[in-house]
Amino acid sequence: MHCPKGHGELIDRQIDVIQVKECTVCKGLFFEKGELDEATHAIEPDLDWIDFDIWKHEDQFQMIPSAIRCPNDDTQMVTTKYGEDGAEIDLCAQCHGIWLDKGEFEKSSTQWSNSSMRCPPQTTSRRV
Repeated sequence: MHCPKGHGELIDRQIDVIQVKECTVCKGLFFEKGELDEATHAIEPDLDWIDFDIWKHEDQFQMIPSAIRCPNDDTQMVTTKYGEDGAEIDLCAQCHGIWLDKGEFEKSSTQWSNSSMRCPPQTTSRRV
């Protein structure tokens, strides 16, 4: 698998218990379907930043064609902005993979866990 930005090979990288692909040159990360949610949850268990399903609500996100192609299936990716800071996420409409440039995962995980987008912790109620 090759970097969608044309930099180098993608190799396996471990994020907690999740194995994703990382470019050997630019250090961008490729997450296959569901892996970004799993990796984020592994780092911050109370954070469900991707609790929406972007593919069910495409009309709520401005998606523009991206300059990069999916490293998984060579489909042209789309770029959308997410969150209060307008973080750009490159998505593959075919395989639902996600490309994040170097540092975006760490920055976004920290920012989302500290923002109003954080979901409240689950509480249990007891009947007396």
